[in-house]
Amino acid sequence: MDGVQSNYFYHYPTANEEPVQIFDIPELFQVDEEEFEKWVDQFYEQIKNLWKEFQQSGHEPWTTFTMVFDHSGKFHVEYGYEDLSKTDHYDRRIIWEYKSWAHSKRRLCQKDFGRIFEGY
Repeated sequence: MDGVQSNYFYHYPTANEEPVQIFDIPELFQVDEEEFEKWVDQFYEQIKNLWKEFQQSGHEPWTTFTMVFDHSGKFHVEYGYEDLSKTDHYDRRIIWEYKSWAHSKRRLCQKDFGRIFEGY
């Protein structure tokens, strides 16, 4: 989180549907946009606080954080420690999608795949 920050938040309406990006949620689900943006800002702030707490507690700071909730509210968290300092926003997103979504592996074009994952 030092210097570089990317946030991706998706919602799966049902198990068989494609994910919905965060900023489409208010329109698709009739959620008040201002209230939703406040919630998103608070959520991201809590993630930053967690990252700072990790550092202050002597843990290695993570470079990626993935939290997955299921329909019942159960969740799991994955921390990544890859060096992403030489990647841009687009590359980080593709790397995250590749690691997080099986269907994204099929979507990646060979040009991007080779360029982004070379040396990763």
